[in-house]
Amino acid sequence: MRIEQLEYFLAAAGNGNFAVAADNCYVSQSTLSKQIKNLEEELGFPLFDRSGRSAHLTEAGMAFQEHANRLIRDYREMLTALAPFRDKSGFSIRIYSLPILAEYGLLDRFQVYRGMFPDCRLHVSECNSGEAVRALQSGQADIILTRKSMAEKSFGRNPAYEIRRVIPDKPALLVGKDHPFAARGCMPLLEAQNETFHMFRFNSLPYTEFYNACLEAGFAPHVSPLSLDAHAITHTIQHYGGVSLLSERVAKYNAAKGEGVSVVSITEDIDVSLCAVINGACEPHVREMVDFISEVPGE
Repeated sequence: MRIEQLEYFLAAAGNGNFAVAADNCYVSQSTLSKQIKNLEEELGFPLFDRSGRSAHLTEAGMAFQEHANRLIRDYREMLTALAPFRDKSGFSIRIYSLPILAEYGLLDRFQVYRGMFPDCRLHVSECNSGEAVRALQSGQADIILTRKSMAEKSFGRNPAYEIRRVIPDKPALLVGKDHPFAARGCMPLLEAQNETFHMFRFNSLPYTEFYNACLEAGFAPHVSPLSLDAHAITHTIQHYGGVSLLSERVAKYNAAKGEGVSVVSITEDIDVSLCAVINGACEPHVREMVDFISEVPGE
């Protein structure tokens, strides 16, 4: 029995709907369903009645819900109570981040920090946004680095957490050097409505964020069936055409590595800044790390 299984179960019990619960936990519905099924097999009885359109707790499920709530509460209290023992020799900082550390120059910043504080045990993990959110909520992370939209969606209404904008960013178009847009320094996104867009994996945070940016600009983009990372997007545009909408920092980082693409700013004011989220009760050195990596002092 694992903590995330209990969290998935409680989310489904609270919503009565596996799809909504999966969305709230930032995992696919199939992942959530499989983990709850594994939990039921371990316990030896069904937790949900799945015969209707929604999932209802069985009598055993209602009894288990009380124990699951208590286990999660005790787990979080344990992490808080044991935190001082983790820091006996020096101190530790655990950071979970979107996979953009190189693009934002943060790997270099972390190396400088290690040199300044050799007693710090700095643990940095790149992961997707859902994993980062769960890591902070469960006490496994001290700092998470994610987009502003995800930070506000997940923690904006919870006074126990603090959101800091650390690196400003905005969307930009990535186009081939020979594309007509390449000669323009800045343009309305709407003018790209007839282009084929190469994007990240469907329903991922960057896909959703930049697809919605197109909708806000007044059009639904024609999206290539390929699901790519930033490097593959750059290669595809360079050799086969099309365009992409990326954060400007990521676009410029990838454009600098290849001569066949250009970055074009857009006129729309869309904020995709990188934000740090911390627990309001964190240790002082955690706040100091956020200050250290921030390009926006005082926010």
